[in-house]
Amino acid sequence: MKFLLILTSGILFLAATMSSARPLRIAAIPEEPLRYHSKDRVLVGIDVDILAEIFRPAGIKYKIILLHSSESLREFYQKNLCDMVLTLSKNPERERFLEYAEMPHLRVSWNFYARKELAKTMKFTGYEILEGKRLGVTKNFAYTSEFWQHVGSGKFKVVYEDRNREQINNLVNNQVDLVMLNSMTANALIKREKLTNVIAKVEGTVRTGQYFNTFVKNSGYPGIDRVKKVYNEALKKLVDADRYGKILAKY
Repeated sequence: MKFLLILTSGILFLAATMSSARPLRIAAIPEEPLRYHSKDRVLVGIDVDILAEIFRPAGIKYKIILLHSSESLREFYQKNLCDMVLTLSKNPERERFLEYAEMPHLRVSWNFYARKELAKTMKFTGYEILEGKRLGVTKNFAYTSEFWQHVGSGKFKVVYEDRNREQINNLVNNQVDLVMLNSMTANALIKREKLTNVIAKVEGTVRTGQYFNTFVKNSGYPGIDRVKKVYNEALKKLVDADRYGKILAKY
């Protein structure tokens, strides 16, 4: 019996060692103000602060991996190269590979953006405003099914990019007329790059969506069930507390 107890303890110790053998791998693409490098090359943002508030008190070691594009991100979680993916809206394709947190941590509106002189003349009331325009589209973004139907209609020129940041550049350089962006990211980029006199939001919201942090279903991280439990319970407490509002206000 003593031998069995010692062996059991050894197994438990081995399991604990395995769980701390590598950090939790958390993947995302750079997107202000959610996660990005500051001028001092420090990783900052809303997602970064939320994860620190949740995982550090629980002693969960983690590493945030920033990838070049949403296409790379999709390949990462489909091949189980990460354990979590940050800030995604729900869609059936993603739900094949990802388990969403119990509650969203962000609610974001999507709007069309254009060069200021064009934005002043437009109001979004339907996708007919796209006709005859050059439309910037970021690959593998969810957008809406109606949006993709219009993209495939052939009624306007589509310019594809891997990241929303490139879409902002295309607007500045007058290479596209319209880009649909989430207002949180777009406003942060426009402000940071001092483009308020160049780019503006088109009046009229296209949609508003909830965004969740997610867990890779086939993650090989030891103790991933504990991570999910810690995250879900701590996020609820964080949202109810003043600290959550302060994180949002900070950015």
